[in-house]
Amino acid sequence: MLATSTLDAASPSSTAGTTTIQDCDVKSEIDVTAGAMTYLRNTFTATTAKALTITSGIANVKNSIFVSNGVTGPVVDFSGGNGGSSSVEFSTFVSLQPTSQVAVACVDPIVRVTNSVDAWNNVSSGCITNYVLFGGTPGSVSGTGNLAGDVASFFVDLAGQDFHLKPGSPALRA
Repeated sequence: MLATSTLDAASPSSTAGTTTIQDCDVKSEIDVTAGAMTYLRNTFTATTAKALTITSGIANVKNSIFVSNGVTGPVVDFSGGNGGSSSVEFSTFVSLQPTSQVAVACVDPIVRVTNSVDAWNNVSSGCITNYVLFGGTPGSVSGTGNLAGDVASFFVDLAGQDFHLKPGSPALRA
């Protein structure tokens, strides 16, 4: 287990085996190539590359924040078959630049994205998406319990990167 650290590599890190990374500030891309990975309470800062690429194996992301300043593709990319055991839960995705890219891309359509906030201004692609608050048009995301809203109403200070929910945020008690 890797805990309370900063991961800041010049090139992507590859992981395999059964590992937990928690309470870390991740500033480099992580490629999951095999095994079972758990990411718990991390902050991923993606400036030019993806934060996570899962080509095989299982990755479960919980209570994490993904912030991008101009990633040209999805910040989390489930690009390989993951057997349906992979998931993203209770996480927040924020793009500080306008983007037409999705936050999470899934090749395997049984990867679950649930109970999260997608302030990417574009919805996840190919995943099962349930109980997600997203910036966008109502009804544009299929799934159970998804809500659309104005990203400006989600957080205390989006520009200042204070991603606590502001009073009146549609994510409160949702």
